Amino acid sequence: MSKKSLLKGAMWGTLAVFLSKVLGFIYLIPFNRFLDVDQQIVFTSSYRIYAYVLLIATAGIPFAVANLIARYNANNNYHISLKILKLTTIIMLIIGFICFIILFLFAKPLAYIIVTSTASVEVITHISIGIKIIALALIVVPLVSVVRGFFQGYQEIKITSVSQLVEQFINSGFIIAALLLAGGGLLNNLYAVYFAILCATIASIGSLIYLILKYFKLKDIFDNYYHNSNHHIEVSNKLLIKEILQISIPFIVVVLLAQSNDLIDLLYTINGLTAHGLHIEQAKEFSTIYGASVIKLMTIPLTLSTGISVALVPHLAEYYAKKDKKQLRNTILNILENTMIVLIPIVILMVATGYEVFYVIGQIHNASYGAVIFNYFAIYIIINTLSIIVDNMMLTLNQSKRALIFIIVATIFKLSATYFLIKQFGILGLALSSAIACLLSLVPSLIVLKNIYHLTFNRFFRVSIISLLCSLVMFVIVYIFKELIPNGNYLLMFIKTAILYIIGLGCYGLLAWHFKIIPVQIKNLLLRKLKRNHAA
Repeated sequence: MSKKSLLKGAMWGTLAVFLSKVLGFIYLIPFNRFLDVDQQIVFTSSYRIYAYVLLIATAGIPFAVANLIARYNANNNYHISLKILKLTTIIMLIIGFICFIILFLFAKPLAYIIVTSTASVEVITHISIGIKIIALALIVVPLVSVVRGFFQGYQEIKITSVSQLVEQFINSGFIIAALLLAGGGLLNNLYAVYFAILCATIASIGSLIYLILKYFKLKDIFDNYYHNSNHHIEVSNKLLIKEILQISIPFIVVVLLAQSNDLIDLLYTINGLTAHGLHIEQAKEFSTIYGASVIKLMTIPLTLSTGISVALVPHLAEYYAKKDKKQLRNTILNILENTMIVLIPIVILMVATGYEVFYVIGQIHNASYGAVIFNYFAIYIIINTLSIIVDNMMLTLNQSKRALIFIIVATIFKLSATYFLIKQFGILGLALSSAIACLLSLVPSLIVLKNIYHLTFNRFFRVSIISLLCSLVMFVIVYIFKELIPNGNYLLMFIKTAILYIIGLGCYGLLAWHFKIIPVQIKNLLLRKLKRNHAA
């Protein structure tokens, strides 16, 4: 188990999250085609409750596990890392089982809470059954997340990423199979929904089996680490629990505050748009497009922040434990620069092909509206991606209190300004409130890191400007081809979109190579492959 590359880990992490998102989009096709509105509500409502309870159940503990294991490993305390795994496994099994019991017993009251007052008793009953089914996943998923945190702490990002893909492949595969059976009349639609909900548990068990197999495959290496560990240093379970809480509590608060932005948008969007002058039905339409499609598309470039953060935490934790400020400084700057190199062209390419993308994902009649709304949020996506990465840096580098203060200030602004900005500027005001809130957290965090680690952002700004200029050239070329290639039916639009993305990414890649902003590791990897192919 050699020293792992941060960039390679970030690539694996991003790939896993991106493919998981793509698989999630794929099962939406039969989901929207074969299920009626009530059946869709049963599925989405059950998952919504599960997502919130899971967030509470895991409570940032996987993040704490990865962080602590990386720190203890850096000081040759591998025996403590194994102790952390055993301790947190027991804790998560207990928490998961308690959450399962609570969700199972209170399924009916929760079903009443999350649906509208117009929902029928029959729909509420179906939702409560769905909640009981998905509650089973709470026994397994927290355990899976801890084991992933263990491998993440050892910088085995490929293993954690593949485990995510295994889970998503199983989940999406079974859901699609159930929905196709329902569409073919071979399975009752409601039973297909229940089985689709059960897939969360089946998929998590599959992922856990994969992780266990990987652990035993590497067991000799782990045992070797354990025997060569510095056993003179011992840490009690009480102290470990205290350390876990010190890391996990700020993390979960930051995550909850960040997710509260979606709730604030939900509260103010329709009322703000009607105050801006839109008719209530038009306001609802805009709100639905934003909530159902725009947010989902925004998660695609945001996968970059998730993938990078997964790889970033163990490396930063290791350098922090070793008090290696030089490595910390280089790592922080390299991550920020590489993020902009990839993020800017992705967002601008999505802006250039907005209409086509919305058409392909099913918003055929609202593709124009969807594209306009997405364009308003382009700058916010870039700021938010950076903000998520920098928040993870702050939490990993023991700057939790400051990170919490900054994000609380941002949330207060978001809560107080969103309605007034929407009233003044319409849907653009919603994008402005989100972007400004992110800046209120991002800028002071960067200032803190700059002062502690003596960061200089000259190269960051240079790389960002070059990336932007290359992306704008790409935008013009893609837009020309977009006008030249005619629109057509769904299949033709899909092919057109694929062609535009190939042209756009190829154009940007050549420009980025010419201006030497592609990371050295990626450039060397490409050159090695080209030489190998040439030799063959």
